[in-house]
Amino acid sequence: MDSFLGVPITIDSETFGNLYLTNRAGGPFTSDDEELVTTLAATAAIAISNARLYGDACRAQRLSETLNDVTAALLSSPHHDAFSIVTRHLASLTDADMASVIVSDGKENGLRVQDAWGTGAGLAEGTALRPRPMTVLFRGPWTVSPASGQDR
Repeated sequence: MDSFLGVPITIDSETFGNLYLTNRAGGPFTSDDEELVTTLAATAAIAISNARLYGDACRAQRLSETLNDVTAALLSSPHHDAFSIVTRHLASLTDADMASVIVSDGKENGLRVQDAWGTGAGLAEGTALRPRPMTVLFRGPWTVSPASGQDR
């Protein structure tokens, strides 16, 4: 490698990535090259930030529409099953293959899948779950995984 120019893509102290250029044909990179690449990196950072903001706005819109749909459905008729409505919309909002509501079965520490929506929902609904030690991993939205390799 004969020459190298690296510029971070940052906005508000957050680095999205870097632009790297190598082996300039006319010799080493100049201050004009650095200024140009810095401007390009700033433009890229703004585009990335705007794309993230747009994604956040779209998610907020979907959530608002879903909450309106759920509220309207629950208020429109006493025959609607709240759990069914919530699981259906939750699966849609999160792009999950399946969503379920797990409730106490009234027995000591017993749980049961009250409602499920999506792939395998028919097999899951009504399933009794036996408690066992679990590890909870926090990564943005939380995930639960068994503490041991045993089946449920």
